[in-house]
Amino acid sequence: MQLVKLRVKDTNLNSAKGHTLLENNIFTQDRSLYRIDNFYVAIIEITHLGSENLHELITKFRAFSPDVLVQGVDASFVFGVKHLLRVLRLTVESWKRGIKISKIMETDILMRLCCTTQIAKAIKVGGLKNDSPACFILMSENLDSVIKIKKCIEGYYNEIHASVLRIGKNKMSRLCSEYGIPDKKMNRLFFENYLIEKAALVKFQSK
Repeated sequence: MQLVKLRVKDTNLNSAKGHTLLENNIFTQDRSLYRIDNFYVAIIEITHLGSENLHELITKFRAFSPDVLVQGVDASFVFGVKHLLRVLRLTVESWKRGIKISKIMETDILMRLCCTTQIAKAIKVGGLKNDSPACFILMSENLDSVIKIKKCIEGYYNEIHASVLRIGKNKMSRLCSEYGIPDKKMNRLFFENYLIEKAALVKFQSK
């Protein structure tokens, strides 16, 4: 496969404690590819899933390439692209240290996004839902494979838009309610850091 020329830009994601999280945003024609450690990451935002069997759908996408991790999440439960990237980095770094909360990384990502150790709860709360906006996450150390599957999934849907994960007042209010915290004096950066801290504190199992 012939790849477009890539230009890598470093983007600092700062936490409230002053820690710096470095993400590499690979600028292609659609700017939806990222680099986290040794992984290339694609984020595909879908405005509306149909009534298809979602388990069969995600299984189908995962079968496109064995070396690409594919996870689908409810877009309404993701507090923006930056939140998602920070959870992905947290998961990758935890796995490098042998810290896992599930047997496969795709499930680990969903559980940390939902801040829970219960797989069933993570799927119920943050998993794909029919007739709802969705986000597909692709991860692999092979860039060609990520781009290949990305194109396959994008060809499967007509309703793809980069605004799906956009943060709005209603989304923050709903998520604050989900976690039982007041949103009247909550700002976006504080809430994002709150979610990352909760994700990092999810109970883990070492090797």
